Amino acid sequence: MLLVVHIPKTAGTSLRLALQQSFGLSRIARDYGPQSDFTTHAVRRHMYENPAKHSARDLVRELEGSGYAALVGHFPYSKYGKFFKGDRVIAFVREPLERACSEYVHRMNEKTIEGSIEDFIETPKFQNLQSRALMGAADQVFVGITENYRSSLGIINQRLDLSIKHRRDNPGFGGGGKRLRKRLDPAIVQHFYELNEEDVRLYETALNQFNQAKSAAPSILSRFGM
Repeated sequence: MLLVVHIPKTAGTSLRLALQQSFGLSRIARDYGPQSDFTTHAVRRHMYENPAKHSARDLVRELEGSGYAALVGHFPYSKYGKFFKGDRVIAFVREPLERACSEYVHRMNEKTIEGSIEDFIETPKFQNLQSRALMGAADQVFVGITENYRSSLGIINQRLDLSIKHRRDNPGFGGGGKRLRKRLDPAIVQHFYELNEEDVRLYETALNQFNQAKSAAPSILSRFGM
């Protein structure tokens, strides 16, 4: 079974739907929190309805025994990571400021926050979100690059002997977030990067590893049209 850490606004929706297309909806378990209709019943029962009686270990065992192919959702690696081999864990990261701008636009459209982009940037729970989500992740974890989604998917297919098809299901990607990023005052941009140094380091490391993996397997990627 795969563990997919879906960091918001990193093409995680496209990946989840691609996994559903490859394996079937009934084989993809989802944990998007107790309030989300996307959360699978087994996840809700183990993790939210009676957490004192159940555990993450029990959940993973039940899912594997029931033939699930992946567990996907908005959760940190630390929630389930220790129950998965490193090479069975997937996550995507995105250029930090563009990702933050995209999340801000999305939340404003959904009316889940108020205030300016400056207010958003100053809010601690929105700072270094990607590095916090992947804290403690093993070296074998594959961290793809949202801006290179197609090629990252090719590497995943090659490494795990899968045939996940490329698709793009997030209409917000490359839209409002990018336009907002271009309008930001340079002082705000600099301040953002100062507040999000961990995410910057994570993204740079992931990008270097992606480039190395892509250079090592160009013929493999060409088979997938990457």
